[in-house]
Amino acid sequence: MFLIDNDTSMNEYQKVFDEIIINPYLHQEVIEQHKEVNKIFDGTLNTIRIETYIDKKGVIHFLGVFMRFGLGNSIVDHSSAGGLFIPIDIETGKFFDHGYMSKYNFSKKCLEHPDTKFKFKGFTLPDFENVKEIVIDATKKLPRRLIGWDVALTPDGPIIIEGNYNAGIFAGEYSYNGYKNKPIFKEIIEEPTK
Repeated sequence: MFLIDNDTSMNEYQKVFDEIIINPYLHQEVIEQHKEVNKIFDGTLNTIRIETYIDKKGVIHFLGVFMRFGLGNSIVDHSSAGGLFIPIDIETGKFFDHGYMSKYNFSKKCLEHPDTKFKFKGFTLPDFENVKEIVIDATKKLPRRLIGWDVALTPDGPIIIEGNYNAGIFAGEYSYNGYKNKPIFKEIIEEPTK
């Protein structure tokens, strides 16, 4: 992944050009992030992951919900790139009191963003009802039974960045304190055995 901006040096331009000439890449413009999310961390586009599941009757369920943030000089928010995530209450859009640092294998809790010192406790995402609405709408249009949706908050409202067929429900589990506390999960794990 490359970020090309006014600060990219001539040496970097050549490296990026050489790389994209011989490999397939998706090119996109930078997305402007909502000012309230920028207060937490503005070095990356920070996305909300919402995991959806369509049950046997066709009802859409929200499984886990969390938000990812980049750290340091990273240009991505992925936990695999050393970021952090914080669980979100699906009913209210409110952050849990603490997030988890991926570089510590999610064992280290953090009460604030390490770079900006923004405290997570009490923060409620703006426009969260619309986030849920666009995810439900997208799930109806792409009726895969289990999807991990990545949503960004912009000044003009939420937008879907991508839908992941591998929802990565491990991190989402934190947002409801374990699979056993989500009744629909019993159906998810029993279904392949029938």
